[in-house]
Formats: sequence, structure tokens, C-alpha cells
Amino acid sequence: MDFCRAVLVSAVATLALGVSSTTAAENFRVPTQVPMQSVDSEQARLRGIDFAMAPVKSDADLAAYLRTAGRDSPLMALSPAARRRFLDSLTFNESGLVGYNYEELARELTASQAYKVLALFGAQRTTHLLGARVVDAADAAVSTPARVPRLMQDYRDYKCVSPHNCYGSRFYICLTGC
Repeated sequence: MDFCRAVLVSAVATLALGVSSTTAAENFRVPTQVPMQSVDSEQARLRGIDFAMAPVKSDADLAAYLRTAGRDSPLMALSPAARRRFLDSLTFNESGLVGYNYEELARELTASQAYKVLALFGAQRTTHLLGARVVDAADAAVSTPARVPRLMQDYRDYKCVSPHNCYGSRFYICLTGC
């Protein structure tokens, strides 16, 4: 099983089974009220995992990845022109990827293909914001927002223009860490 498929399977299993270390019965209960600190800490934990697993966290990482990426790279699912436009739109800071233009992903890829591309940057959690095509169960799974309480920390149709400053911009996603 390749890395991206393993990440996808892990994400689907996490969504299906819950992320806490409680008993199986507790995992299926839907909390009616969750303390804000719990939401914040769980979001931080999940984002930390995404960041740690991402092979591309900076412009330098991207250049190195592109030098060694072969035909199996998820980026190869995009046409050459769309791939270039997508890669040119990426914005990094010390937090990793903080913004990207999703237009090419939504236009050319299924949701699970887009998930694999975004997993390269630790941004797979934003797949549900793209409006990408859904053609099978895997696409449906990654197109559904996580069923855990969350704060709106990733913004569709906003671009990271400077630290802590997202500005309205069609087809962009501004991520936490901007």
C-alpha cells in the first residue's frame, strides 16, 4: 500500500472510529457540548500530525520533492499547466503551507486525488472545502468535514497575504498558521 493510500485509509478510519483513547462505545457518542480548550487542543494535535507527516513544508522542500518526484507523485494527476499554476500559488511560512489556490484541484481532480495532493503539504484536512468531484466512497469520505467539533480555522475563498492576515480571494484557501 503506498504512502498516500495509507494516509487516506488512516484518515477514513480516524473519522469512522473517533480519535480519542476512550472505549469503542464512547467513540460513537456525539458530544452536545465540548469545552473550547478540548476543541483547540484536538485541532492542534491533528494539525501537528498532518504537519509532521507532510513531506513538503517549505519552498525548499517543494524544490527537492519536484527534483525526485516520479510519475507516481499525486501531482501528476494534474495537467502540466494546471500543476504549474497550483504549485505557483502555494504560500509557505514557518508553519508550513498556509495558503493555496484550489481552482485547478477542483476542476481536474476527484476529491480523493486532491486529498493525496494536499497530503504532500499536510493540508488534506481542507479537501472538503474544494468542491471536487465525488465518484466513489473514498471521494465521499474525504469530501465530508470531520465529524468532530471544530473552529473555522481554514478559510475558503481567502488568501494568506501576510502573517495572520487572510484577504478575500476567489479560489484560494487560507490555512491556520497564516
